[in-house]
Amino acid sequence: MSDEKPQYDSNYFKNRVVELNNYLECSNFKYHTLGKPDISDEEYDALYNELVKLEKEHPQFKVKGGITDKVGSVVLDNLVKAKHRQPLLSLKKAHSIEEVLETLDTVKGQLFANGKLDGLALEIIYKDSKLFQAITRGDGVIGEDVTEAVKTIRNVPKVLANGRSGIYEVRGEVVIPKEAFHKLNAKLHNEDKEMYANPRNAVSGILRSLDIAEVANKPLAFFAYGIGEATDTYLFPHHLSSVLLEMTTMGFSHKRFRTLGGNRSKEETKKWVEETIEKFTKLRESYDVEIDGIVFAADSLSVREELGATSQYPRHSIAYKFPASVGTSFLSKVEWQVGRTGVLTPVAHINPVEIHGVTISRVTLHNPAEIERLGIMIGDSIIVSRQGDVIPKITKVLTELREKHVEEIRIPEECPVCSSDTILNSEGNFLYCTGVSVCGGRLVTGIEHFASRDAMNIRGLGIGIIRVLVEKGYLSNISDIYHLHEFKEEMYKLDGFGKASIDKLLDEIEKSKETELYRFLYAIGINGVGLGTAKRLAKYFDNSFDDIKGASPSQLEEVEDIGEITAELIYIYFQSYTNLEILYDILNRSGVYFMEPEENNLTKWFDGQNWALTGSFDFASRKEWETILEERGAKIASSVSKSTTHLLCADGNETGSKMTNAKKLGTTIVFERQLAEAIREAREMDNAEISFF
Repeated sequence: MSDEKPQYDSNYFKNRVVELNNYLECSNFKYHTLGKPDISDEEYDALYNELVKLEKEHPQFKVKGGITDKVGSVVLDNLVKAKHRQPLLSLKKAHSIEEVLETLDTVKGQLFANGKLDGLALEIIYKDSKLFQAITRGDGVIGEDVTEAVKTIRNVPKVLANGRSGIYEVRGEVVIPKEAFHKLNAKLHNEDKEMYANPRNAVSGILRSLDIAEVANKPLAFFAYGIGEATDTYLFPHHLSSVLLEMTTMGFSHKRFRTLGGNRSKEETKKWVEETIEKFTKLRESYDVEIDGIVFAADSLSVREELGATSQYPRHSIAYKFPASVGTSFLSKVEWQVGRTGVLTPVAHINPVEIHGVTISRVTLHNPAEIERLGIMIGDSIIVSRQGDVIPKITKVLTELREKHVEEIRIPEECPVCSSDTILNSEGNFLYCTGVSVCGGRLVTGIEHFASRDAMNIRGLGIGIIRVLVEKGYLSNISDIYHLHEFKEEMYKLDGFGKASIDKLLDEIEKSKETELYRFLYAIGINGVGLGTAKRLAKYFDNSFDDIKGASPSQLEEVEDIGEITAELIYIYFQSYTNLEILYDILNRSGVYFMEPEENNLTKWFDGQNWALTGSFDFASRKEWETILEERGAKIASSVSKSTTHLLCADGNETGSKMTNAKKLGTTIVFERQLAEAIREAREMDNAEISFF
């Protein structure tokens, strides 16, 4: 497997443009025409944006008449076709404030902005005030006649309230409220029918149904956003904002909008655009329907007419899209990194892609099982997601765009750092380096863990000085920490570390020799042994390190919450001669010893309870709350499951996956202030138990 990033010549970019065109044409047809999307809206937009970028950088390869030159979609043969009097065009998309301002710089007079509804564009034609015809956008010139279906939409007036002679065309969006969409999908799921991929897909499928009675049962809504052809133009207000207000007197609904006066500077325009984006971004979740962006436009009807349109979109408007949480890229190579516990993690190197303002070039593939699940190969086109501004992940491999030059990702049989053999556990989700004590890849992080607060608590031995000491050859394993005093004079001369700081560090190392067994078990970095497991081991084996060291896998499995895999990992650790040598040096030569554990006579308020925690706490840190709960009899879990009895939440934290799962499972939810008050009362009243209702 080559570790070098593939070099792409002009032929690659030419082929990529053609492949993206073909793929997007197919997806566009499935989505708009068949109503059966094969990728999400965000994934489609990410691929489309990649194509636009490639065509801009390599205009010689642009496909004439390709997807970027088209509007809308193909009309199905089983629906009646109808032609628009004036083209019903899509809007040009913007992904930055700069792009919005570039369009608005060409607009004279007052500006207009409203939420871009994520539904189906529709034109409703009235003749002498009566609903005459309703046409979908289609390809912008020819759409589908859905008149009978639209007549069933409750907020579409069948007759205009204040009367209009001749033709009056209202343009807008048909949507389905979020709550109604979820109820509809739940009903379809219960009836074992195919569910809709998203609200827009639902609207499209419902309107195109030939069963009008079925359409009438669906909770669709229409919101006006503009005007098409009209006979009595002399009766028109001069601005779009006024037209929409007038439409409400006719019986139409519209969503809120903002305007900016015509006498404006560039600085005022920019400030208004930024404020508008901020306001609509905050409003987005409170809307009862989906909005996926903001439409910025000329408010003056005469200016709109003067600016006109291209063959694809009007020049007077632009649609700002909310930042995407996905992007497209390709996998150039995979690097295997060794962590503290010896787990080898595959890290994908990808072509840099910007998501939510962050450029991403490396993404974890987690483990061999994830590689197999994704079916990913080097050279593949991929979808990268960064939902909720968290760690990015590869969510999909676009096998339809797979090239001939792709290579399989090889699972290394040797550690890339120390060349020790690797071992894959039975589930295929962890690949381990067997060089526990000799692997440089895990040395620095292993020593950092050993010195950490919950382990040996050696203050001053941070990652920076550890790297220096390893580089100088003073540290080659964790036992060398207790021999650093032998290099005291040499350490005094290290750049950036004064005599006082070195003396203080050596004092901290000396103090760490008096410790508790569970802290030491946690510190030495046995795979699968966290702080909780270390505590249970020490308790079960009566604080005897020798008994733990000599225990068989079956004996270890008798310890609460230790399963077959963890028991095997503990057993293997103590079978290593190198590990035993290091442990002997620490305990017998260096004088590290274990204090007798203090007897815990605290009242077990939470005995038999399983707690999980979520949020950022004020009264105490997460670790402190865990200690308080454990000392009082509770067990701590990292996630909410059926066995979880209580969830401790930070005050005001009403969201998140743990909260959602707790509500689903009926787990008792306790807020931090509530727990703190309950503990205070229990101490004052000397209560034997605490209950939450």
